[in-house]
Amino acid sequence: MRKGGAQCVAALLLSILPAAQSAAVDAGIEFGRGKSKDASESDLLRLVARGLVLGDGEGKAASWSLWWEASVGTWRYDTESGRKQLLDIGTAPSLRYMSRGTAGFFGELSVGVHYLSRRYVRGENEFSTRVQFSPTLGVGYRFESGAGEIALRYQHLSNADIKRPNPGVEFLLLSVSRKF
Repeated sequence: MRKGGAQCVAALLLSILPAAQSAAVDAGIEFGRGKSKDASESDLLRLVARGLVLGDGEGKAASWSLWWEASVGTWRYDTESGRKQLLDIGTAPSLRYMSRGTAGFFGELSVGVHYLSRRYVRGENEFSTRVQFSPTLGVGYRFESGAGEIALRYQHLSNADIKRPNPGVEFLLLSVSRKF
């Protein structure tokens, strides 16, 4: 692993600390499909850990809370020279509004950062950097006593015009997790 990659992995591990110290830690998977500017598709599978950082995770009324998320996953996509795969490591704070108590519907918003093991290159779609930013919107349902949750999330990945080209990829993700 190159020096920059090792630093990104270290930063990711450090970012998990707030979640690891919290009372509520969820682990789960996300899978989805992404579309690029040229309508090419990518498949995504991630392992995700989420922890409550700030807020009332056991409240009786509707409330706001801050969660921290760390993920590692893989993208698969077709190119003219065959099927490619890359590693995606990410972290993000997530602001969540819960409809009531420990169970019910929620909405969430986050902006995170991802490090890719290689630059995504597919035809005219080419990421100029390995570091990508990820604004994400989600809606979901948290089960009784916070035992787990299911969510549908929309995520845009791009480098925020740090360097061109910057086509971005849009992912629609299904996220399923369980409290540990």
